[in-house]
Amino acid sequence: MSTNFWELLQQHQGDLTKSGRTVAEYLVQHAAEAQYLSISSLARECQVAEATVFRFCRALGFEGYHEMRIALAQANATGVLVNQQEPAPDADTATLCEHASALFMTAINGAQNALSPQAVDQAVALLHSARQVFCMGQGGSMAAANEICARFACITNKFRATADSHMQVMAASLMTEQDVVLFVSYSGATRDLMETLRTAKANGAKIILITHYDDAPGAALADVVLLCGAQDARVRFTCANDAGCGGDALEQTKHPGAEDYAAMARSFPYWFCGNRSRYIDHPEERPYDQHFLLGAIAPRFAAVSSASLDRWADPYSQQLCCAAASPAWELHGLRGFVGTESPAAVGAAYPEGHVAYHLRGGLHYLSRQDWLFYMDFVRRHKGETV
Repeated sequence: MSTNFWELLQQHQGDLTKSGRTVAEYLVQHAAEAQYLSISSLARECQVAEATVFRFCRALGFEGYHEMRIALAQANATGVLVNQQEPAPDADTATLCEHASALFMTAINGAQNALSPQAVDQAVALLHSARQVFCMGQGGSMAAANEICARFACITNKFRATADSHMQVMAASLMTEQDVVLFVSYSGATRDLMETLRTAKANGAKIILITHYDDAPGAALADVVLLCGAQDARVRFTCANDAGCGGDALEQTKHPGAEDYAAMARSFPYWFCGNRSRYIDHPEERPYDQHFLLGAIAPRFAAVSSASLDRWADPYSQQLCCAAASPAWELHGLRGFVGTESPAAVGAAYPEGHVAYHLRGGLHYLSRQDWLFYMDFVRRHKGETV
């Protein structure tokens, strides 16, 4: 596809729904700002569902929201749409370099436009007055935190990097009003991040959060939020193995011998938020069930594996959860669970849809058979859109 984004929009005006035209009108009127919005933020600005934004992208011929936003950014910058799709596996070096350059430029421009000068000034003031600055992150974000610490180490000795999540909480527990946490987190929503920030906040430390989402849970705890423009599209497949209660098994279809939330709450009360305890004795009153969690993975791929003798995890409730979550994928115009709602036979596998299910024989563990099912699912769908 080499057509300019605005030309595409003009060509497909007749293919858009009423809600789709609302998205189009917003993009026309707020093109510069829209290229840096997440799909949830754009949906909120347009007062439509995220699925509507996704269908709008597909109507224009894009694989998903990420590709559409790259195309919009390139059209804003140059008026030309270049290489907005993922390169083919056999792409030549020149194509790969062009694609990488486009992604980096989109990230740099995104960060420049998303950053608030006032927020930068506030962060500078906090860093300058701090007694100690703790640079933190998890996974790939910790690499960025280490780089920040190394840069500032050239001019001051008050910056230090703390990578281990347990050490981060320990450091936060010893902080005072004179200390600053500089936390890097793309999502701004991980459990370890929230625990560390709450602990630091309780001790009066100041918090600077570098994240992609201004409405992330961690942002509510931060004194300053610095937004980045990079796009993280790494998660494509999610695999669940014998997750059961609290994971991928419906709570309201429990079968004899299965773990329920009451049993889980007695053994692991710290696994869940306090509000859920209200439904321990009345699970039927909950306004949700576990298919909400599974459906939140859409439009990405999800594979659920069960074991026939793992009654505690309740394999049939896991299978029914896949079927109940299926409409979340259908909202995106994708196939959800493609299989039976009758109890699956041992050895049965249903990998055709975006949410798959497999029942192997045996007990609760991650087996070679499970891995083979997951790998087959990935190979089957790796060339499809999400």
